[in-house]
Parts: sequence; structure tokens; C-alpha cells
Amino acid sequence: MQKRLPLTLDVVILVMAALMVNYQLIAASYHEMAGIGLCGLFLTHFALHSAWALRRLRRFGHERRGLTLRLILDLLLLVLVLGTGVFGVLTSRTLGLWSVRPVGFWAVALHESLGGSLLCLLIVHAAVSFRQFKALLTH
Repeated sequence: MQKRLPLTLDVVILVMAALMVNYQLIAASYHEMAGIGLCGLFLTHFALHSAWALRRLRRFGHERRGLTLRLILDLLLLVLVLGTGVFGVLTSRTLGLWSVRPVGFWAVALHESLGGSLLCLLIVHAAVSFRQFKALLTH
């Protein structure tokens, strides 16, 4: 059960992120609310891995390359999720921030760029964790 929850969250986060890319596939309000939920899921996932990440940071450079790659991926994913979430909230029409403070095209472009990069890194993360996914499915 210890590894099952984080791996399940990995799959849910990847599927949600893939569905949210196509704005015509889902409603704008769903995109924005699901984005907030996705940030929450990822932060929960990262909190579950925080002890592991801190141990890896302390031993950074003195361990196998695969673990270092996963640590770097997790930290990059954290930065991308936070950036995508912040610029998503800034450009949100559902939350009504446009009427309070108009945000320029740069914020929308940055939100979309960070979101696309996030999806790409989530796919890389899934590929790196494939053995764990396979073991979870077979047991």
C-alpha cells in the first residue's frame, strides 16, 4: 500500500494533465477547476515523497544515476506545477481575476508553455517509473 498510492497518483495526474491540454475537449471552467485539483494532487504526491527527496538531496552525487534522475525530475515537476498553477490562476476567467487586474498575453503564453513542458516531463517520469508501474500491476 505504501507504494501503491503514489503510483496511483502518478497515473491520475498524467491522465488529468493529458485531458486538460485540449481546451476544446473540455469546458474552460472544468480546465481551471481541474487544474487547481491537479496542483493539489501533485503537492500531495510530492509530500508523500518528501522524505525520499530529502534523503536523496543529502546524498546528491553519491548514488546511482537512476535515483538522481528521478530526484531531478521530481524537482523540475514541482517547479513546473507551481509555475503552471500560478499563471493559471492569474489568467483564470472562472476566478474573475481578469476584471481585477488585466493580465497580458505573456502570462497566457507562459501558462501554456509551462503546461506543455509539464505534460512532457510527466510522460518522461512515467517512462522512468515504468518498472514500478509494471510491478504494481502484476502484484
